Amino acid sequence: GIVGALSNSMASLFMAQVPLPDTLMEYMSFFEKAKNHFKSYDLPFLHSKYMLEDGEDSVKCGDRVIPLRYASSGMQSIIPLLMIIDYCVSENYFQSFTIEEPELNLFPSNQLELIRQILSKTNSEKCKVGTWTLTTHSPYILSILNISLLAGLIADKYPDAADALTEKLPADNFVKPGEIAVYSLEHTAEGKSDCRDILERSTGLIQANYLDTVSDLLSGEFNGLYKLYLSLLRNSK
Repeated sequence: GIVGALSNSMASLFMAQVPLPDTLMEYMSFFEKAKNHFKSYDLPFLHSKYMLEDGEDSVKCGDRVIPLRYASSGMQSIIPLLMIIDYCVSENYFQSFTIEEPELNLFPSNQLELIRQILSKTNSEKCKVGTWTLTTHSPYILSILNISLLAGLIADKYPDAADALTEKLPADNFVKPGEIAVYSLEHTAEGKSDCRDILERSTGLIQANYLDTVSDLLSGEFNGLYKLYLSLLRNSK
């Protein structure tokens, strides 16, 4: 987000010798390289296009063009991220990527499209990246991955169903059995740290109770309050 918001101020930051973390400086450097490489970059799922015009980072949405620094926080995060990934994959810079909380500032439907963009890049023939690591608090991302896992499982067990399967989900979004590990990091009741494998070995899918535990909690609270409300309504008549 910082890179998207301050992209046009990089030169001033360098000249002022602002003490920025090395990792952030490296990220900024790769964004500069990606901008010079692409010049423009389509983001269909955001209905927009990144453009570099007269040294200004801009976003075109329909007929309107706005500076990237004035775009939404989601765009400021996602545009540099995808451009850097595409550039680094095309130039074969890294053997692994780690993306921290890609869901930040994104509506659930855009989380879906973002993860599927990343999956399609992972599965492309030109991608030589060995490992992708995502950290997330989003149940939507787990659900999205579960769909890809199920599609990969079907493709592995029933190859003759390929045509019917790809009508439901493009093949570049499949995650085949054995290609992914999913862990839950949490604190136990004793205050210790716990790393738990949450892939169900019998099904090959992410355990259902980890997909959205908060919704279960909220649903239980809502149902309890609604029953109380109905009871009060009946007694007030």
